[in-house]
Amino acid sequence: ITVELSRIQEAVADILEAIGEDPRRDGLERTPIRVAKMYESLFSGVGVRAEDAIDAVFEVGGNDPVVLNRLAFYSVCEHHLMPFFGEASIGYIPGNRIAGVGVSKHSWPGNWRLTRVRAPAGAGEIDG
Repeated sequence: ITVELSRIQEAVADILEAIGEDPRRDGLERTPIRVAKMYESLFSGVGVRAEDAIDAVFEVGGNDPVVLNRLAFYSVCEHHLMPFFGEASIGYIPGNRIAGVGVSKHSWPGNWRLTRVRAPAGAGEIDG
């Protein structure tokens, strides 16, 4: 996915004006580019397939559970475009293969993004 930074900057400047702020005033003049770069980072996982996050597959004997704990994630609520983040744990019974994650830039836990814009649980309570 390509994020159009200039369009986001214009939209943020428009929002600032719509709420009565001057996007050119000291303290806000770089806000549109900061927000655009933030969105570029937040939406960098859009279009990335989950399969591409697997760095390697290892053959193993046995079928002990595999658990990955405290995987950081972040995404954006699709209803309000509000960022949210957290940690997740994943567990599975591998059969005779284990999926390896953690080396590539897309699978390193600190860089995990949900691949689609998501609504967090309870978002319906604040829809207006």
